[in-house]
Amino acid sequence: MDASPQGQPWPHLVPILFAGAFVVFMFGVPLGLPRVESAFPLASALSLDSAGLDQAATPTLLWIRLLAYLPLGDLGFRGNLASGLLSALAVAWVARLCVDLLVPLRPAREARHQSRDFLHEPIAGIGAAFAAGMAIASFESATSLGLASATLLLVVAGWRCVLVLLIGPGSVPHALGLTALCGLSSSVHPIAGPILWPSFLWLAFWALRRGQRWPLLAPLVFLTAFSVGGLSTLAASSAPMTFARWFASYAPPAAYGVDHLPRVAFQLAEQLGVIGGILAIMGMGLFLSRNLPLGLWILLSLVTAVLFCPAHAVGTVETARIALSLSLLLSALGIAGGIHHLAMRMGRAKSAAAFALAVICVVSPAVDGGSARWLPRASLPMRLLDQGLDKVSPRFRVDPGSVEMAGLFRLAKTMGLRPDLEFTLPLK
Repeated sequence: MDASPQGQPWPHLVPILFAGAFVVFMFGVPLGLPRVESAFPLASALSLDSAGLDQAATPTLLWIRLLAYLPLGDLGFRGNLASGLLSALAVAWVARLCVDLLVPLRPAREARHQSRDFLHEPIAGIGAAFAAGMAIASFESATSLGLASATLLLVVAGWRCVLVLLIGPGSVPHALGLTALCGLSSSVHPIAGPILWPSFLWLAFWALRRGQRWPLLAPLVFLTAFSVGGLSTLAASSAPMTFARWFASYAPPAAYGVDHLPRVAFQLAEQLGVIGGILAIMGMGLFLSRNLPLGLWILLSLVTAVLFCPAHAVGTVETARIALSLSLLLSALGIAGGIHHLAMRMGRAKSAAAFALAVICVVSPAVDGGSARWLPRASLPMRLLDQGLDKVSPRFRVDPGSVEMAGLFRLAKTMGLRPDLEFTLPLK
């Protein structure tokens, strides 16, 4: 996996880690519908109708619909497979981000060394990315059908563009790519906007001060991508839409206040483990001391993600899962910095030290939850649907009574079960 001096170090890291992460996630993928609330997005994907979803999700619905044609397992398993593929790619790109962050931290006296002399860098990046990916919130997003994976992948791709613009010379393709991703945030969960937009605005202002011209083209690119995402949301919904409701569908959720921040921070540290939490704090201090703009960007992005974690997950389960997963992936950057900081003090044993710390960081989140996370049961939602359909008389009009049951009955209608029934499907 070595690279030329002019090329990117460890160029094959992303495909190798993507394959490894996907294999690991497949061990925890349920062989059916994982949760009752997963029925609504699955039914929306099969019918290509996002009416009733509380967020824009056109790319995710199209991706689930595409994998639904695979002759593998049932529809629930294929939806889980769609989430696993996107999450594995997000974890692989987080490892790439970690390595790119560590390369500028190399001592100047060792700048002429080859990449194989810095084996601790990919080890730290892989360990940090897997530690974040094995945490309960990230693992559930990766192994169960939902709308989180596409949002995570888009935000991680935006972080990649931000990092290139922060640590290297201005790159027009990456700048315009970040602009397009900020616009396309209108087609995923609303949390993507507050995470990416502040970085984009600051980089655009900074580029204008330096005399670069790409910010002059950025408004056109942003509005084009923003319109594509918004219009795709309109086209994929059969519900009546107004401009007010259109903007509300991808507007940032209401602020949750700061009184719950200690609780969310404790939950974040609990999912990462004691060693992972200490290394994350150590790495954040390292980035703030060595590269202040980079450290501030990581810190502010982490605070933003934590702010969007609701104090109570009632009615906002998907938002809490996405916000916590983003916080974990950002914490991976700090973990990689902490591993690098300790490993560099071991001299020639830095690779061995990085490997030992990476294993410790991964094992603690991986064993959290016991065997239940690796042997999930997926029979409850369909069993509940079967019992509900059995109790309904022929040619009856059914009122589900709850959003969860509405999703199950909508899935039944999409799959052609009990075509004699008529369902009143309330929107979320």
